[in-house]
Amino acid sequence: MALLNRKAQTLKEAMRNLDPVHSLEVDELDRYFVEREQSPISEMAIFLEDTIDQTDPQKILFTGHRGNGKSTELAKLEKHLHDKFFVVRYALRNILDLYDISYVDVLLSIAIQMMEKVQAESVKLGKPTEELLELRWSFAREIEQEIEQGNAQQNDVSLGTSLMGIFSFKNRLSNETSTRQVMRERVTPNINNLFEGIDVLAQDIKQKTGKPLLCIIEDLDKIDISKAEEIFYKHTKSISDPKLAIIYTFPVALHHSNEFTNIAHSFNVRTLPNFKTTNRERIANVLLQRLEARLVSEDALNLLVDLSGGIPRNMLRLAQSACTKARVAATTQIIAEHVQGASIKERNEFNRMLTLAQRELLKKVRDTKAVDQTEEYRDLLHNLSILEYENGSSWYDVNPVVRGLLE
Repeated sequence: MALLNRKAQTLKEAMRNLDPVHSLEVDELDRYFVEREQSPISEMAIFLEDTIDQTDPQKILFTGHRGNGKSTELAKLEKHLHDKFFVVRYALRNILDLYDISYVDVLLSIAIQMMEKVQAESVKLGKPTEELLELRWSFAREIEQEIEQGNAQQNDVSLGTSLMGIFSFKNRLSNETSTRQVMRERVTPNINNLFEGIDVLAQDIKQKTGKPLLCIIEDLDKIDISKAEEIFYKHTKSISDPKLAIIYTFPVALHHSNEFTNIAHSFNVRTLPNFKTTNRERIANVLLQRLEARLVSEDALNLLVDLSGGIPRNMLRLAQSACTKARVAATTQIIAEHVQGASIKERNEFNRMLTLAQRELLKKVRDTKAVDQTEEYRDLLHNLSILEYENGSSWYDVNPVVRGLLE
């Protein structure tokens, strides 16, 4: 659900504007975007513009903690580059099952979303391109026929039947395990044909629009670590092979792995740091852009800043929970007591999840502000028990909500 086109005037309206799951879209940036001190987005834009004519377009890994604003920054990048690139930006969770995902799924999603954007922008493909895609993507028609037992789904897309098959996957990949299994079995031996179709489609888009393609793929930072290792470490060549510029969101935990150096040469890596909680006004504005200041007391706002750990989604989630408690209490303002109640609820979630061994590791991080490149520390980075910060160099600390469990 989209946010209101203004700051919330009541706690009821605030519930909507504090939605922690909602990522700002391009048309919401002017109202709700908060500039941050260390965003790499401007550098990424310059880098992509300067390498726009390279034979082998750039592949970027965009990393940072889950919920720290990567999607919002990528929306800003899309807006900035709209006139220079044919931008295809999408969230994998809308078409794939993030709990059951493979590199083949990711690559097929690129083809699906490229075709969808072509349709949305009314780009007329050349006849040779349509014919080649029909030939190279014939596996799509075969998969569709196998799934439908010879009765291909009806589709209002006017292109060839292989392209109809590509489109039919979008609404089924996230819900049908059998579709994913059949698709992977058929696509894997035809992966080069998938690549060739993507490359030819990208070239035709550039010819018709005058813009090279930029594909921005979100949500790979949210998937299970073992799935992420499978995609990024075992299939590096495949996900970096398409001849178009691609940005993948990337789990911050995998950046802390000895294996990372093996893939670093294939990607340009950019990190989005968390907000500095020492700059309280800036992180507080993430909240105050969404609701009138009178709806939250100064003490409550300060506590939300402290407990957020510099991660906007953490702040919004706690604020929305506190807002619920304020409404139950029939008050018109969020106060510190409501925030404390929300933090206890969240701390209990960590309490159920963390083992005794993990708590001992967290005590070490609390005392040393450092981590090791081991699986145990990576798991704690991935579940947000440990947060990474930058101040000239990287340092680490325990999530403020979790600290109470270590006493």
